[in-house]
Amino acid sequence: MKHARKLASLLLALVMVFALATTAFAAGNGTITVKNTVKDADYTIYRLFDLESYAGSGENDAHSYKVADKWTNYFADGAEGRNYFDVDGNGYVTAKANANLVEFTQKALTYATNNTIANDGTTKGTGEDIQFTGLDLGYYLVDSSVGALCALTTTDPNGEVIEKNANPTLDKDVKEDSTGTWGDKNDAEIGEDVEFKATITVQGFAKDYVMHDKMDDGLTYKEVTSVTLNGNIVTASGNYEVVTSTTDQCTFEVKFSETFCASLKSGDVIVVYYKATLNDNAVVKEPENNNAHLEYKDNNGKTHNTEKSNTKTYTWELPVLKYANGNTANVLAGAKFSLYTDEACTIAVKFHEVKAEGKTTVYRVEPNGTVTEITTDNTGKFRIEGLDAGTYYLKETEAPVGYNKLNTVVTVTIDHSGKINATTEKPEGATQIEVENKAGTELPSTGGMGTTLFYVLGSVLVVGAVVLLVTRKRMSNKG
Repeated sequence: MKHARKLASLLLALVMVFALATTAFAAGNGTITVKNTVKDADYTIYRLFDLESYAGSGENDAHSYKVADKWTNYFADGAEGRNYFDVDGNGYVTAKANANLVEFTQKALTYATNNTIANDGTTKGTGEDIQFTGLDLGYYLVDSSVGALCALTTTDPNGEVIEKNANPTLDKDVKEDSTGTWGDKNDAEIGEDVEFKATITVQGFAKDYVMHDKMDDGLTYKEVTSVTLNGNIVTASGNYEVVTSTTDQCTFEVKFSETFCASLKSGDVIVVYYKATLNDNAVVKEPENNNAHLEYKDNNGKTHNTEKSNTKTYTWELPVLKYANGNTANVLAGAKFSLYTDEACTIAVKFHEVKAEGKTTVYRVEPNGTVTEITTDNTGKFRIEGLDAGTYYLKETEAPVGYNKLNTVVTVTIDHSGKINATTEKPEGATQIEVENKAGTELPSTGGMGTTLFYVLGSVLVVGAVVLLVTRKRMSNKG
């Protein structure tokens, strides 16, 4: 009897020790914190296993799990869940050695969707940390609409996961031909092809990617020249299609296939290269805008759009005034000029005359045009529109009647802000090029005053000789 009492006391002590070592808890006091959430993404949790008890920490921790009622079928004998977890005769769950839990989360989420398993909480991301509270303790799967977090955590009582996904992004660039660099703006000549690229950075769950591009009227879409994935060329067949008949007022779209999107992973980079032509609708000194954005769907099938990324393409003008003898008010009509792109003046810029604005004649660049010579009108002016930034050479090919033709070529530069500099008397930074001509002076000719003078002198000599002869004859008769 004495031994029985000692044994009972020992058992009671062990129970008390176990009770002290084991955390006692009630349902509804667990929390899960998701750190670094993506703004407006949907976060959803599922309790896979109930946590009956836990003790210790670190390597000496002990947790007792049982399958939650909603997931009984998924973890039944022979079911998919048993590939990753064992369930013993008493219903306790342990993870299989070397189980691929990342794969497990994807399959568990698919099962939940296909079998309408109710979640245990959902909320929106804020761009900062969010917290689920009042949870029954257990083993939870955390899902994000921008991609499965592949996060499993135990609330004992608090669990934490870190969001490693982010929304995909699209950045648009245009190529500046004079430097070969990519940026957010460039200059071009009317009729010139302009190169663009849209860089898409994949994040999270990639689904139904569609790139949209919209151009101003001064740009004419030409073609998609190539698409790359992580620097490697992607063929169009089976991977993407270019659509120019759109319903959302975009100029064109690149639609990526479901198979292609399924092959993407976070951090992949897609680059779409394409061209447009600066056309005759371009407005000088005003940007022709071209913006692009990415449309995509999240893991729940909801459609999202990235922010629009914009580039600007400029074209410039060259106003010219022709005047005489140092007076800019003394304008000259009838002076003829050509504009060249080379110093030797062999490559002439071609134009077409488009309109007379007020009193100034306007010529527009046209690569296939027929006009290479421009004549000043009665205002002494003309204006060339549609020029790229760069260096040009303005040569007078014919002077107005009565004026000397320039024997030098005017070198003109247009910078990337449209400012004009020229080798004329006008100071740098002028708003127009002012070209002076000098009037010619009349020279004596063989049919002018020079001959008349000889006639007059000759006549005087003849008359003098006659007078002398008559005088001598009279004197002779008197003698």
